[in-house]
Amino acid sequence: MGDRQQTSPQSTSPVSTISDRTKTIAQYTLGQPRKPSNIDHSRPSPDQYRLHPAAASDYAQLAKWKVYLEGVKHAQGVPYAPHNNIPEGIAAYEHYLYGNGADRWFSYEKYVRQDAAGQQTLRSAIRDASSGAEKLYFENFYEKQRAAQAAGRKADPVRYSFTGSGLGAGNIGNAVMNERFPYPETEDWQKTIGSHFIWLSGNVTVTLDSNGKPEFELDLTLHAEDKYQYVSNLQDIASLIKDDENVRLETAGLAKPYMHYSYLTRTVKWAANPTLAVGPVSASAPSSLPPPALPQPPQRVPSVLMR
Repeated sequence: MGDRQQTSPQSTSPVSTISDRTKTIAQYTLGQPRKPSNIDHSRPSPDQYRLHPAAASDYAQLAKWKVYLEGVKHAQGVPYAPHNNIPEGIAAYEHYLYGNGADRWFSYEKYVRQDAAGQQTLRSAIRDASSGAEKLYFENFYEKQRAAQAAGRKADPVRYSFTGSGLGAGNIGNAVMNERFPYPETEDWQKTIGSHFIWLSGNVTVTLDSNGKPEFELDLTLHAEDKYQYVSNLQDIASLIKDDENVRLETAGLAKPYMHYSYLTRTVKWAANPTLAVGPVSASAPSSLPPPALPQPPQRVPSVLMR
């Protein structure tokens, strides 16, 4: 069971706008959620992964890994045993061996709860998405809303949706991205998703207070996806086992890569100064875990604002 490596999306330049508060890493546009075009799960040198008929030695390799898997499962919770706390990694690897390549949901909520890198990724995602929401508002809606209030008319709330470009989480080769969207710290999540992609979408409501200051409420969805696959010439961080051992199972047709999907939602509230867009941002409590079947759109549930 190796840590997951992933090709990173093309980097996007920060967007200059009203202030530093509305500079973003992702690029955001008005509209309903749509999967970004800059997400790429391909591996280098694809010819290395062509299928071939399984030989007796390949079946022996498969038997070895099944025994290894059962041994690691029995080691869970055993003090001082190696790899004794990787339940998510075990489930992901079992699906690699037995899932026939079918898509699988994992829980990003668990990743955020259990791994400091997940927590940092969520903080950075909230900051980037709220900045993008502000940028779109000031570029498209603020002047009209403010003019109505200035003329003594009721300034109705503005409502809009947005979607963002892909962001590589765990892109070790990019220092800025890895600081904001870092590689998983725990062995469990290194083995489950490792480097992966996220993208952000949201529904925004903006009202003006009596002084003309915009107040934002954002229903944010973080979409996550990972191609569970092994990459030739890489190795597991914890065990140092070469990925090529599992690539061999794949090319013999005895194990199959698959797509991993997840999402989480937050309700985010903040106020902004039109001339110096500032926070602070407050995010809500977690929503429910992903639905059990694919494909289904995210189902948002009410959540309580945390102060």
